[in-house]
Amino acid sequence: MGDDIRQIIQACKKPEKAQAVIEWLAERCRSDGIPFEDYRWKSLVNHVCAMIDRSLTGEILDIDPELFRDVSADSIMLSKNIVDVVGGIAEEEKYLLSIHFEGVKESI
Repeated sequence: MGDDIRQIIQACKKPEKAQAVIEWLAERCRSDGIPFEDYRWKSLVNHVCAMIDRSLTGEILDIDPELFRDVSADSIMLSKNIVDVVGGIAEEEKYLLSIHFEGVKESI
């Protein structure tokens, strides 16, 4: 894990939770064969940390699921798993998170 990723995690309101979720996610991506480039991984880590922070503050994003109708079911499902692991955030966050996985699929 690079210094930039460590800094993002340490800036999170619950760095130990962020570390655990990121490690789980990294293993999941390896086992699912999802190859993140460094800049995409950094963006995803940043997003996950923001989700963890929102789980603590109670902030809810206004997300229209209809905007994500073309996102694959696989990306939505993986994102739902992450939302479940983070806990305490709106399930609709899975849609916004799914864009990270769709970006990787499009670049392969």
